[in-house]
Amino acid sequence: AEASLETTLGEIEKAQAQTPRTPKEIDAFNKRVKKIEQKRDDATAKLRDLAVDAVQGDAVLGAVVTSLAAVLDRLPKAVVDGALALAAERWGGPKATIDRRVRRVDLLAALSKSPTGAMLRALVRDAAEDLRVRVVALSARVARTDEGVLEDCLELLPAAPNPLLAEAVDGLRRLHRREGIEPLIAFLGREDLGRLREDGRRALASLTGQPHGPYAQPWADWWKEAQAKFEMPARPVDGAAPAAPEKGVTFYGVTTFSDKLLFVLDVSGSMKDRAHEDAAGVRGEERKIDVARRELGAALAMLDEKKTFNMVFFGHRVVRWQGGMVPADKAALERAKRFESEVEPSGGTNIHDALEASFAMAGFAADGKTYLSAIDTIYFMTDGTPTAGKLVKPAEILAAVRGWNRTARVTIHVIAVGDACDASFLESLAAQNGGTFVRR
Repeated sequence: AEASLETTLGEIEKAQAQTPRTPKEIDAFNKRVKKIEQKRDDATAKLRDLAVDAVQGDAVLGAVVTSLAAVLDRLPKAVVDGALALAAERWGGPKATIDRRVRRVDLLAALSKSPTGAMLRALVRDAAEDLRVRVVALSARVARTDEGVLEDCLELLPAAPNPLLAEAVDGLRRLHRREGIEPLIAFLGREDLGRLREDGRRALASLTGQPHGPYAQPWADWWKEAQAKFEMPARPVDGAAPAAPEKGVTFYGVTTFSDKLLFVLDVSGSMKDRAHEDAAGVRGEERKIDVARRELGAALAMLDEKKTFNMVFFGHRVVRWQGGMVPADKAALERAKRFESEVEPSGGTNIHDALEASFAMAGFAADGKTYLSAIDTIYFMTDGTPTAGKLVKPAEILAAVRGWNRTARVTIHVIAVGDACDASFLESLAAQNGGTFVRR
């Protein structure tokens, strides 16, 4: 269905490049365009139906697992043991799909009267297990506050692979225990953290309510003076981010230390509108797309060859600059700047498909014993609300992203440009994916 739609959109572009002159040519042209546009609408409707079915199907499967757990909680131990053995046979093991293996974790997590904590812990600690399964199992243990889960998170801090390490850091934030403070301060002393430096700072801010930045020394100095009399906040604190540090990459005022960055920018027709309605002179003539180009250019200039990056532009269609992530060497940055300067706004606002393409590039659906995402941070900028793509309802888009990001642990920073955005939707997109939301 996607290939059919892409072909049809290409046919429309070719048709629009033609210039019929005679009445006969104009009549034939209009009929042809109308026919192609009907093909486009049919393909779009089919894709939307499929996407809605997928989201609803995931919800149904989740309800089935919850119901199964509720039934098993009422049955004798022998029956439960048999059911779990069957689930391990059909949903577990290297031959099972990742969806089924995660479903088994969900079942173990949903059982309240059966002692499944040891099974979940075994999955977390199994180095041969797919990292995505380990991430979901650890998240479930944190949510249930299982015995030994704090120790699990602390043991993973020194050398766990990402995204399991990201889950362990966030687990310490969610568990909200004093024992997590000193290990997290030591964690920030590492030189190889990348985006995890942001995660560590966020966890410490949540545990302590303190505004210190993403480096270990200020936290260590504070803790040396404060620990004797320190009292934990009653609940996690949503601490504000400190001022942008000297290092890192900043886009629209949001700084990241990520080495694997994806810029996702809205180039719908409304990006041609004036950026500053009340301004005069040159500033008054500046368009939203002009500001976006300037912000993107400044962010690209902060990249170095140790980082990989890509760009996705979305209007009615979604355009990827490169098929995958590329090193930020001088030649690549020059090509990127030329490309973004040539993109002109047009069409609707296809938020769902842009995010879908982003997660496909991250490799969230890849199979294998190990799982490392090609992307760990997304900058997502838009000036509108969803009007095009497979899904346009914000709740359905958020549900789709939750499914994609459950095991990928990609941070999504969201920049809302102007007053026409759905702020509630965009704030939720950032909050549910560990990111920062700003309005510009």
